[in-house]
Amino acid sequence: RDFADRHGLYFFEDNCESLDAELNGRKAGSFGDMATHSFFFSHHISTMEGGMVVTDDEEFDHLLRSIRNHGWTRDLPADSPIFEGRGDDFYEAYRFILPGYNVRSIEMSGAIGLVQLRKLPEMTKARRRNLAYFQSLFADDSRFIIQRENGANSSFCFPIILNPNHKPDREKVFAALNDADIGYRIITGGCFTRHDVIRYYDYEIVGDVKNAEIAHDYGFFVGNHPFDLTPQIKRVHEI
Repeated sequence: RDFADRHGLYFFEDNCESLDAELNGRKAGSFGDMATHSFFFSHHISTMEGGMVVTDDEEFDHLLRSIRNHGWTRDLPADSPIFEGRGDDFYEAYRFILPGYNVRSIEMSGAIGLVQLRKLPEMTKARRRNLAYFQSLFADDSRFIIQRENGANSSFCFPIILNPNHKPDREKVFAALNDADIGYRIITGGCFTRHDVIRYYDYEIVGDVKNAEIAHDYGFFVGNHPFDLTPQIKRVHEI
């Protein structure tokens, strides 16, 4: 936030896997000029699909409402800061000002999400209890590098990096997890510059991305859930 303010930059905060986390008593997702939250079925709360963008800036609010809705002006007031009204309702109802999408949530998803939000504090507590047990098993073992907390983690999952100093064989670990029927995933896509899609972006890399490469080549995660996972976490550690 400070870096963005000093350099006149907008700060887009991706909070899709940190819902209800906190830094210095302030919720993650409240630091950016806008912040995204995912309600996909595997995240902290679920509407089965979709998500939410939050902002306290009127111009961003109107831009987002237009982009989510085919790029038109229909849901915006006539005095919006992003377009000049023409006073002709016949055309204004289908006036397109931006390249847009159809990413409108349905009412049923909204109803489910409101109920899920009320459950979120207790679900976060359950995730954190699981996290504490996970940390008690893995934290002091030099074979593993686990996530360090900066603030209060809402523990979407349990990331594990096999310490490269031990020259680990990750495929052997994966084979053992498969044999035990334990699910695992790459850590949120790994190092993004290693994905094919990167060729479509105009980008620069400042310095190296050594740690992202280590996470990509030596990391994985197993899931957390908002109920007691003590036996499952113990089993992961045993495997």
